[in-house]
Amino acid sequence: MTTVTLSTGKEVDPPDALNVDRLLEDVGALGVVLTRYQGLTVDLDVARAVAARANTYFDDTISFDFMVETLHQYRGRVLDADFIQLLALQLVARRRELKTGALTLYTKPIKAEWVALELTDLQETTWRVTEAGQLLKLFAFSGHPAGHRLEKKVPTPWLNFLAYQVGFTRRRRFEGFPWTLIGTRFWGYLTPDPQADTLNFTAWFVTPAFLKMNREIIAYRTRQNQNTGVEKPECPHDHNWDCDQCPHKEDECPGSIHRRWRI
Repeated sequence: MTTVTLSTGKEVDPPDALNVDRLLEDVGALGVVLTRYQGLTVDLDVARAVAARANTYFDDTISFDFMVETLHQYRGRVLDADFIQLLALQLVARRRELKTGALTLYTKPIKAEWVALELTDLQETTWRVTEAGQLLKLFAFSGHPAGHRLEKKVPTPWLNFLAYQVGFTRRRRFEGFPWTLIGTRFWGYLTPDPQADTLNFTAWFVTPAFLKMNREIIAYRTRQNQNTGVEKPECPHDHNWDCDQCPHKEDECPGSIHRRWRI
């Protein structure tokens, strides 16, 4: 099996394939189950009630006590739509862990692991005081931070590296527009860092399924780029403007920057 070399020099196995669409279908189904408790505040009684209902969703056997202990850690939280989504994603994405014990709540990275990510937005910022930088806004689909929104600051030139990792090529070149990367998916190897506010990714990886999806998005985003020597798809709505100026949402066009996880 091919290994991935981290920035530290250590070699690790690449991540397993993840069907995000299937994962989100399962999350949606569990979310419907949990919606009956919407508006309640988590306490021990609510944790028990939700655990009993959630356990009926999983085909495999998960300890009721593990489920209650996991849910009770959120005591005081109101079960609104956003929290139900986060909770459902945590339970579905980490179901194997849940078989062996209560889940540890995510506040900061506590172990080294691959995390499936979607780039939801970018913001201009500074890098090391004087250099131009970008703040990556990421949504995690797997691992300890599943369901959480993460942020990572990088120098602006680093976007060129990311672009060719996620699907840009010599024939479909990255022109430096950050918005063309919104919605692309990739894996980051997340490791604990002594600085609690710092996300330390020591490697990046794109599985074939993610690469295929990314290239479809990129094809639409770059269709007006005269420097690309590849076939360009037609805009499904026959617009002549760039995708960053378009109001259509993800379910209306593959190239939309208005993605489900973007705020």
